Amino acid sequence: MEQVINASHSKDFVTYAHPSLIINRFIIDITYTAGSYGMGGYGFLGFQLSPTEKRKQEWLICTIFSASDWFTVNGRWLSCHPAQYPQQQPLMGTIYDPHTKNKYSSPLKTWDDFKPLILNKKISQFDCKKNSCQMIIEENIIAINPSSNNRPPFYGSRQPRDFDEKDDLRKAWILAREIYLYL
Repeated sequence: MEQVINASHSKDFVTYAHPSLIINRFIIDITYTAGSYGMGGYGFLGFQLSPTEKRKQEWLICTIFSASDWFTVNGRWLSCHPAQYPQQQPLMGTIYDPHTKNKYSSPLKTWDDFKPLILNKKISQFDCKKNSCQMIIEENIIAINPSSNNRPPFYGSRQPRDFDEKDDLRKAWILAREIYLYL
């Protein structure tokens, strides 16, 4: 199954991401829930970029379904399913009371140790290949490695989080005006 979602036909699509459009810009906000199909989100990972003399404020978005589960930050998972927390505590997550009958109950604990690492900091490197990418924000390395050994498996199927032959991360990274990419 293909993991990269083609967002180029969205009305908010500006262009595919290129290092020359990203490097030396600051991260001013982040969302883990970019993208929409009208009733919810795809869970794309989005970084709001500071404006430059030539570019307006825009979003750098990784258009992979549940994208934050694919990334490592300095070798640590960015996020994963709560049942996988004992394997590795991710940088961001939410814990719900397992004994509650209402699945929409308030969380017991929520944390985000990723935002402080990147907010208001400059992107110094952006390198994207077909099956891997790396972005350096100050001393922090945000990456999707080519090997699925470096990311949590899909929780439901327990299958490795692998790319399909047709997937190309160079098409997954886009610049967009807004985070609501109706696809």
